[in-house]
Amino acid sequence: MSRERNRKGEGSIYQRKDGYWISQIYVGKKSNGKHDYKRKSFKDYDEAVAWKATVLADQQLQPNITVPEPPKELSFSDWLDLWLRDHVKPNVRPRTWENHSYIVNNHLKPTLGHCSLTALEASQLQTLLNDKLQSGLSNRMVELILITARSALRKAVEEGHVTVNIADTVHKPRKEDDNDNTDMAYMSPTEMATFLAIAKEDRLCIAFQLLLGTGLRVGELLALRWVDVDLDKKIINLRLSAVRIRNDDETVVNGNNYKVILQEANRKDRQRQIPLNSHLIKALQRWKVYQDYDRQLTGDQYVDTGFVVTTSKGTAVLQRNLTRKFHQLLVKANLPLYSLFSLRKTFAVQLLEMDVRPEVIQELMGIDSLDYFMEKYGGVSQKSKANAVEKIGVG
Repeated sequence: MSRERNRKGEGSIYQRKDGYWISQIYVGKKSNGKHDYKRKSFKDYDEAVAWKATVLADQQLQPNITVPEPPKELSFSDWLDLWLRDHVKPNVRPRTWENHSYIVNNHLKPTLGHCSLTALEASQLQTLLNDKLQSGLSNRMVELILITARSALRKAVEEGHVTVNIADTVHKPRKEDDNDNTDMAYMSPTEMATFLAIAKEDRLCIAFQLLLGTGLRVGELLALRWVDVDLDKKIINLRLSAVRIRNDDETVVNGNNYKVILQEANRKDRQRQIPLNSHLIKALQRWKVYQDYDRQLTGDQYVDTGFVVTTSKGTAVLQRNLTRKFHQLLVKANLPLYSLFSLRKTFAVQLLEMDVRPEVIQELMGIDSLDYFMEKYGGVSQKSKANAVEKIGVG
């Protein structure tokens, strides 16, 4: 027997790990809104029962003291809503809040939302994660669900709603043959040359040249402005990133439920200088002339946003449109349908195969951890393995 359950207002008794019995009675809320209890510990269970009965009897005998109604127990769904509203949205970037909100509403609440927050068990969360993995979700998505649950429950512990974070004992399931890192495939030098030969006929070729030649993130590319590009010094001063978030504005234009915002890089390593080689300098100079032609052709309809990568009307290019164009060009070049993000890995792998030191590439790409860089981008290529074997002299 580890815990006694009673009717509302009768208090409770439970046993700690050290063997002591804790008798507690709810007495209302503190000034900060947290629940307040009157508690006492006993070595003997019967003493705990007797003390609780005495305290309750004293409260009933005193006319000015009433036993307050215990608060309605929070469900996991209720807590997740409070956590998103009061702790996540005011303190993180819009995209981070949107990601947590998506996981809460699409993965956590439908299955576990009905559970009492205090009665939620680690086995229930573990089962949810296992089922999600078996249903076809990627390793990474399952990991993000666990991260969100763990963060929400950590805050619940801090606020006194629960005593332990049950998510800390849950392990992350993983499929060994998972192929969720399709964006981590990369082009061979031959494939890159084939792709660029086709892409050079398209007005957005400059976007793919920059991704392949600088290792920029897609959001960084789409937020790049001419004011951040110094063609004379041959550098990019990277400061911003473009992020697509849900549009909370009640006046949604043309059914567009999303908007793109610019935000400053959230870490110093992402605010960086990137050198440009002579090929990119010439490509950017040609593109600048092309943009001027767009401006003259469009006239008053042209929107001078100052972005490097733009539509023919001067407006920012959306990531989904860039992805669509990328896939069209891949089909035209008879190449596999790589992810747009694979261009970043192509940049990293080619430099690694040129024997550029990993820490140099890591800095160019704005990655703060060398371990993370090597785990994500440092996979050994077939060429590297072949070169290594060639060095073994057995003839």
